[in-house]
Amino acid sequence: MLHDLIIVALSWFLFSITSLVSAPLVLRTLGKYLPDGGWAFTRVVGWLMIAIPIWFLAHVGMPLNTTAGIWILTLVLITISGFLFRKNQVSYMEQLQKIKPYIIAEEILFAFGLLFLCLLRGYQPDINGLEKFMDVGLMNSYLHSPTLPIADMWLAGHTFNYYTFGHYLGAVATQLIRQPLEISYNVMLAVLMGLTLSQTFGIVVLLIGKTKNLVKSISAGVLGALLVTFAGNSQPLWFFLKNHSFSGYWYPDATRFIPFTIHEFPAYSFIVSDLHAHVWSMILVLLLLPLVFVWSKLLLASAKVEKNKTDELPLWSLAIGSLLGIIASTSTWDTLIYGMLIGTISIILLFFTRFKIFKTLLIQGIIIAVSMLVAASPWFLSFTSISEGARLVVERSELWRFLTLWLSHIVVTAVALGLIVKTIWRKEQKEFHQVLFIVVLIITAWALLILPELVYMKDIYPSHPRANTMFKLTFQAFILMNIVLAWLFGSVQKLIAAPLQQKLLKAGLLVLSMALLIYPYFGYRDYYNILHGSYKGLDGLTWLKVSNPNDFAGIEWLRQNVSGQPVVLEAVGESYTTFARVSTFTSFPTVLGWRVHEWLWRGSFDIPGQRTTEVQTIYENPLSSEAQTKLAEYNVSYIFVGDKEREAYPNINEVQLKQLGRVVFSQGTTYIVHLDSATPMQSRPQ
Repeated sequence: MLHDLIIVALSWFLFSITSLVSAPLVLRTLGKYLPDGGWAFTRVVGWLMIAIPIWFLAHVGMPLNTTAGIWILTLVLITISGFLFRKNQVSYMEQLQKIKPYIIAEEILFAFGLLFLCLLRGYQPDINGLEKFMDVGLMNSYLHSPTLPIADMWLAGHTFNYYTFGHYLGAVATQLIRQPLEISYNVMLAVLMGLTLSQTFGIVVLLIGKTKNLVKSISAGVLGALLVTFAGNSQPLWFFLKNHSFSGYWYPDATRFIPFTIHEFPAYSFIVSDLHAHVWSMILVLLLLPLVFVWSKLLLASAKVEKNKTDELPLWSLAIGSLLGIIASTSTWDTLIYGMLIGTISIILLFFTRFKIFKTLLIQGIIIAVSMLVAASPWFLSFTSISEGARLVVERSELWRFLTLWLSHIVVTAVALGLIVKTIWRKEQKEFHQVLFIVVLIITAWALLILPELVYMKDIYPSHPRANTMFKLTFQAFILMNIVLAWLFGSVQKLIAAPLQQKLLKAGLLVLSMALLIYPYFGYRDYYNILHGSYKGLDGLTWLKVSNPNDFAGIEWLRQNVSGQPVVLEAVGESYTTFARVSTFTSFPTVLGWRVHEWLWRGSFDIPGQRTTEVQTIYENPLSSEAQTKLAEYNVSYIFVGDKEREAYPNINEVQLKQLGRVVFSQGTTYIVHLDSATPMQSRPQ
């Protein structure tokens, strides 16, 4: 465990460097408008400042996506940041002193999330199950691709057709912390938890506004951070009321309560620990919210012709558009969701100002759209859309199930909306923008809950037509509603005059929050077997080393001895299994890996179906003319033979396979053949 604690400390230190990279920029921009000076967002901004230039340059053929390229850019940015800080040292120090209590709270939250999930992952570190193979395979591909886009490790000859910028961020951070991917994968989960906690805190204190009562503001921020990161929906409460105990409760039920759908939330995602697109996107949308808050505040000010403020608008529009483009490359759904949020607040402001801001809004909208397209272009130009369009929902959720999941959050947000209308909205116009933003969060969240009951985006899963649509929309609704809950907790005194009513509402919100925070007890207890398990460490490949040491040794041999990205043939397998383990953990493309995933990404089963048969032919009749043609067509350099190949192909012809070339690795029942027709083997640099 001591070794893992050292890794945690090193990761904290290196991610603190990303804070220093961006601190001068953030303090000068967001810092003017946010109570915490924008400190909660410095790590993510710094991470992006390192990653984005390399992302663009590598996509135009410059081989900079390497450890050297990343560290050189990081050192350059640190130097520039240090120069800017020294140049304005007095003003920066004064600003940091003013926001010191917020910084301390945010640093504690980040460190807590990092340490908490790293230690828990030590009880179940396996990179195995659900879609972990996909996520680690993507990160691995980015680690071994100096230029971009990356090759599809599960479909040799093709580039990846999915939104993967988040996995690229993970690869960049892996090269910064200098840990093997099997360890870095688990560290990245903990980093994202820490960032989710600290950024949510920053958003809540922003919405509460500058106040002399720091205890109130910080308490609400901490509550919001805990709710977004750890809380569940209301399903566990329904289970308790129905059964009068939690005996037999199974935590995944809260995400599959409505039949044939998915309605996950951050706590579940952190528990099962897939580094999937929606998890990466969380830290980006949490960064987007304060940008939109400031942008809309400046937009409202433009109606009053406050020129000194409106001059900044194009820069904020540029920042929002660029971040939306990055979000599109990370989780495209979230660009649509937060585009809807921006559209909602724009329309409300347009009517509130009686169209005085129409021209300004039009110009800023164009800036946002153009910058979004430019930022998304490296991903978009290599992406082929597989969308089959929207469809009307035929079977909707039963009302009682819908309310079981969301009633508590709907009631809280409705109370918040009612109190806003009753008090601040009507009487204190000076706080109009602040409460308007809360109203927009509520409207957006409710819309995200309702939309999956009306329409869905068609995909390849006819028996679960609404699943992905509901998943992506309600995930974000959950985040927004918990932010509103925390804001309401911290704003009770503004909204209600009577002391008794204040106490009753705060007590009710606290009781509800504690009830929602029961969920992680069951989730972490059951997934990580904390009560009866033992600490295993952060190495996510230990499971393979133990369960199949021969295959593990073969994979390690390829990782240590082969350079470039040669095609390695292995058995085709179904998704969510341990098939495709060679391509996943080496980054070397195979002819076909998880075929249902490739079916989804390509929008058709034509290619996966064809390659399934071709790979079977190679393993069962390797000396046939058809097999020889396909080996040449896919430029196969190595053939891997282990337990999964024998499982997939009972009629495997191992005698003929060995005749195709030279056995370069053998241990137990696992061996690797280097084809005579392939290019000479080159060792990977040590």
